[in-house]
Amino acid sequence: MTRTPRSLWARWVAHFVAGELVGLGGVGLIGLLAMAFVPDDASTALQVLLFVLMSASGGLEGISVGWSQHRVLREVLPDVSRRAWILATTAGAVGAWVIGAGVAMSLPSSVDPSDVLWLWAILGVALGAVLGGAQAFALRGHVPAVERWIVANAVGWSAGLAVSFAGIGLASEVPTLLAIPLALVTGALTGIAPGAVTGHALVRYARV
Repeated sequence: MTRTPRSLWARWVAHFVAGELVGLGGVGLIGLLAMAFVPDDASTALQVLLFVLMSASGGLEGISVGWSQHRVLREVLPDVSRRAWILATTAGAVGAWVIGAGVAMSLPSSVDPSDVLWLWAILGVALGAVLGGAQAFALRGHVPAVERWIVANAVGWSAGLAVSFAGIGLASEVPTLLAIPLALVTGALTGIAPGAVTGHALVRYARV
């Protein structure tokens, strides 16, 4: 099958979305279940445990997204091994979750994280750079201008993180039977913006 820039971009976005559906959707379910059992006045120890749980569960997102992305990445950059890509993506995802969960849990109890989407849009730039920076280690030596990948992730995740917290806020306000599919849908929708932007970067690398 002939690979065109448009088909490459479309398959990358589709695989990105699929990875986030499983990865971020799964993390969202873990978060909803955890928060359901953690009261607002939880002890410091319990809050620390929740922070560690959410940060570590970011590894699920990294593995899922990294594996799914590599199915397309290998067509353009066959020398980038699946193991290296998944490890880099997982490290970046966990690092991003440490920062994101820390910021979310440091907000005053009177502030609902879904009410400050502007904050997540700004923070998404930093978290996207963390994830893109980790993946850049796997790309280094295989592509020119690897910083382009970091910038693409930063731009894409600015919108992606805002979508994520909007969905999480909605899921926390509906019955559990609705929250479960909503968390999965949120995971998928979150992947669209970063998938689209990084997909353009991948197409440019393919043309080199």
